[in-house]
Amino acid sequence: MEVERRRIESLGGFVSHIGCWRAMGILAMSRAIGDIFLKPYVSATPDVRRFELTSDDEFVVLASDGVFD
Repeated sequence: MEVERRRIESLGGFVSHIGCWRAMGILAMSRAIGDIFLKPYVSATPDVRRFELTSDDEFVVLASDGVFD
């Protein structure tokens, strides 16, 4: 996301494309827990989105990066 790229670059970091977009050319995500060597570029603060569910909705999918890689 453009917002994440700007956040990382404003902290002096960079985002590069090596098969996929990577923070500091290493990590394929910008929100993670435990990647202390990439602080402050990688944040443990989650990206949270809210959606209104309706009676037409049949499933809720919760997933992490490992599901999509």
